Amino acid sequence: MTIESDDEGKEIRREIATSLCGSSIIDFSYEYDFTQTRGVRLWFDMIRLRTPAGIPITLDGGGICIEDQDPLGERGINLSIRGNAYSPGPEVPIAKIEDVIRRDLVTLFDGAEIISIDGLGFGDDPVYERDGASFYPLKTETITFRNHDGFSFLFRPEGFCRRNPTHRTKVWIALDAYLMVDFEGACAFVSGAFFSEFQKRSIPDQEDR
Repeated sequence: MTIESDDEGKEIRREIATSLCGSSIIDFSYEYDFTQTRGVRLWFDMIRLRTPAGIPITLDGGGICIEDQDPLGERGINLSIRGNAYSPGPEVPIAKIEDVIRRDLVTLFDGAEIISIDGLGFGDDPVYERDGASFYPLKTETITFRNHDGFSFLFRPEGFCRRNPTHRTKVWIALDAYLMVDFEGACAFVSGAFFSEFQKRSIPDQEDR
């Protein structure tokens, strides 16, 4: 379900924005090509951040074909800077593309903060419950940041049906993170690693069974 602009949604957005503020890039993967119809195109398959608290958060592209209800053949995350699609440019040598992208991402995220999270949502049913805590996986439609120099950049998902590229699709950015809600209704944004450790602690040792 989508988190609407109510008090709950504001609290969750604030929690995520606070957690990701000041994050740095630690890894990424991408697809880069050039065609006569699309021109230069760059998609990120994965972007991994580390928050100031040391929490690793991964952003992945996701989506389905609305008409076929199948996973998309092509999907990824686009980066726009000041409203323009990011690309290292056709003049950059192939051997230098990754170095240029890494340099640009490091520069972008230097002191960056989140200014909006649009289409934030989570599943109707929790993926795990224990001791009064419920965990929901998170996904969003766009994440907009403001750089320390004052200009904005955003990540937006995109994808195409593998059978027919004209089919309508639903795309999102999946966060390798969870919304943790306790029995009192308080929310917290936790990493996938925290979730896995929480699950591990809940499984009794063999000798205790």
